[in-house]
Amino acid sequence: MFKKITVLLLLVYRAESLSAQDIKYFFKTLPASYTNELSAKTRDSILQGKSYYPASNDSEEVRVYKLQEVDLKKSWLRIEMNYESGQRAFETIELRSFKTKNGNSIVVFSDFSGVPHQSWQNNLSVLSYTKDKELTKSPSLGLITKVSIKDFLKPNTPDSIIKKYEGYFSVNYELGLTSNNITLNLYGELYLEDFYKWLLGDTIEFLWKDDLFIKQKPIFNE
Repeated sequence: MFKKITVLLLLVYRAESLSAQDIKYFFKTLPASYTNELSAKTRDSILQGKSYYPASNDSEEVRVYKLQEVDLKKSWLRIEMNYESGQRAFETIELRSFKTKNGNSIVVFSDFSGVPHQSWQNNLSVLSYTKDKELTKSPSLGLITKVSIKDFLKPNTPDSIIKKYEGYFSVNYELGLTSNNITLNLYGELYLEDFYKWLLGDTIEFLWKDDLFIKQKPIFNE
């Protein structure tokens, strides 16, 4: 009986250890094109809690990359780039993995950057982990790759309204910071009278089900 319990505990521990390594492993094995400035060696160093200062830094521009958060249960991590030389620009890289019905993994990569009160979604990609132990580009599986304020507005919203306000708002993904699910979020002054009446919500949630991301209706995130 004791032997069976010991074996069971070892199996549970091994499973948890493998799960805990997944998202870090995927970050280290991302194709170089997704993190141009961060080599595999650099990514490994960041995962160990070390700060990375790009070689292109000079006395007027000092950028630093740091690991901000890892959630092993969600299989999610977040890297941020900020300036130590006074500039207020930033870049955020997020990575999250999901299990498919056949036990394989897909990985969602997000990169957005900006300044206070304005940001841009640079990249949202879905990758699959192949039998060759490589991450390769995959279909979006229901996620919106080209984001717009139109995703949050009523279908009959006039083009003039969209054109007038599209530069006033930011649309960015969050892969796990504030929700158990992936969310697409609208940021800005929502209560402008001639804009708000067309608005359906400021948050769109995507549920992972049956190997697809199921888009939910926009809601207001209080």
